[in-house]
Amino acid sequence: MVDYYKLVQEIKKSQNIEPQSEAQGSEQDLSESLSSKKERQELKHKNNKHELAVEIYKKLFWAICAYILLVFFLLIGNEHYFQLKGSVLIALLSTTTANILGVFYIASKWLYETNE
Repeated sequence: MVDYYKLVQEIKKSQNIEPQSEAQGSEQDLSESLSSKKERQELKHKNNKHELAVEIYKKLFWAICAYILLVFFLLIGNEHYFQLKGSVLIALLSTTTANILGVFYIASKWLYETNE
């Protein structure tokens, strides 16, 4: 009867294959490549999120600037072109201010999450 174990060992010796070191080496290479790939993907994700944050904050900045100009023109126009009651003016300014600040807060919480 043929001893297959000895036959496999002889073939490996003839091809200079070491059974343990090859398996361990390939597992190490695989785990190293997976960990480096994971690190690259995490870095790319953080970079994309940062670019998104910068883009959104630029738009929010200009939206707040436009809001400030709108309030300025509303106050100037209220004296010269039309007359709004004080309660209407207060309601208009407070609700729009709350909306602008709310959008800014929501964007900040979403883009810059904390681990808490």
